[in-house]
Amino acid sequence: MDRIALFGGSFNPPHIGHREVNLMLANRGYQVVNIPCGPRPDKPSTNDTDPLHRAAMNDIAFGRIPGVAVELFDLERATFTRAHELEAMFAPKGEVWHVVGTDLIRGGARGASFIQKEWARGRDLWASSRFIVAVREGDPLDPRDLPPHHELFRPHYGPSSEEVRKRVFAGSSIEAEVLPDVREYIYRHGLYRGRTGTQDVLYAITRPRLHLLPDPRNQEAEEIAERLQEWADVDDPNLIVSIGGDGWLLKAIRARWRRRVPFFGINAGHKGYLLNDVKDELGAELFTRSPLKIRHSPLLFVEAVLVDGSTKETYAFNDAYVQVEIGKTGWIEVLVNGEVKIPKLVGDGALVATAAGSTAYARSMGAHPLKIGSRHLVLVASNAAEPLRWPGANLPITSKICFRNADPTGWRKLIGLADGVVLGEVRELRIRSSRAAAAEVAYTDDYDLDAKLVKSQFPANGA
Repeated sequence: MDRIALFGGSFNPPHIGHREVNLMLANRGYQVVNIPCGPRPDKPSTNDTDPLHRAAMNDIAFGRIPGVAVELFDLERATFTRAHELEAMFAPKGEVWHVVGTDLIRGGARGASFIQKEWARGRDLWASSRFIVAVREGDPLDPRDLPPHHELFRPHYGPSSEEVRKRVFAGSSIEAEVLPDVREYIYRHGLYRGRTGTQDVLYAITRPRLHLLPDPRNQEAEEIAERLQEWADVDDPNLIVSIGGDGWLLKAIRARWRRRVPFFGINAGHKGYLLNDVKDELGAELFTRSPLKIRHSPLLFVEAVLVDGSTKETYAFNDAYVQVEIGKTGWIEVLVNGEVKIPKLVGDGALVATAAGSTAYARSMGAHPLKIGSRHLVLVASNAAEPLRWPGANLPITSKICFRNADPTGWRKLIGLADGVVLGEVRELRIRSSRAAAAEVAYTDDYDLDAKLVKSQFPANGA
């Protein structure tokens, strides 16, 4: 039976001590599961950092260690799953162990430890569950305080996350405290500086390390990749380079967003609204001559409630939508933030798009495109007969949208899709911006997103 080590915490940010725990446990044969928590009333600093950034840093710090996983469900749902719930969740997969520090067991001999007094069902867990106790150097440990079922280990824990945040705020170096890629992410997004992030983020590269992804159906894309082969690095890239059209970039992001490496699209297609038009200036200087501009784009979190009552969850970079079976007209109830905005939309379907996706299917439905990184969602209908000539809506990025089948007979079936992937026949489709999944899309410093946005809204050559 597998031994599963559940390692929960704020990891804000994850530091070398957290990574050391993961490495030591993985080397001992544990399947390590890191679970960054959602909002916590006892740790306000956890709530101050955007969960999108916390999710990214956890993936960067732990996601590539063999035998180690990162679960983002608490960040995605803004929840704080208790230890007894986690144990029930993972027990079918193996023998569950909880990773704790000595601060949580101190006083255990008197029944006064934090676990026994503060954890939900803490006394039951203390008596019956298994604990891996991580002992920091210099921490006092009374053996009588140890829980009945335990293992001890002594990782090099280093500074706390709070100390790392303080060092960043003070402008001090954190080179020894966090992984280089975590440090780069913190600096790139201006985290822990006491200010909110900006839409444009600069990303300086001294030597390109490129994960090249040419569209195999596109000969020109293959030729471009060959010209960039000198800088190829699949194992440790600092850019994922998608070469082809917008659809190929979409596939690359869907497959690899958890690498948490910026994507750089090279246009070898037609429109290329999200891509750099740089195929005539290939070389290392393309990536190094000046910092790249990064647009941070949250994915959509999509929940499909199927007709059998089951639920599917997925992510979408471009859009999520419902469409009616061919030959029928759908009745769709549209809710925004729980409020019915359209009781019965009569048409072929309805769609929610990110700013990045607003130049794709949403545009063909009549929506006005938005600049990638814009903090809005696009809501639009396909061939709406009622409300007649409804133009759609641009909504705040925090909006929650729900499409429900408004046909009580079920004859007008709705099919749910996310980025064109069929989810099945749905009762309702719930869509919002993700709290854990995002992609960074990179552009050269002279790329004019505004000009491309204007161009996308008019016929080519005035035709």
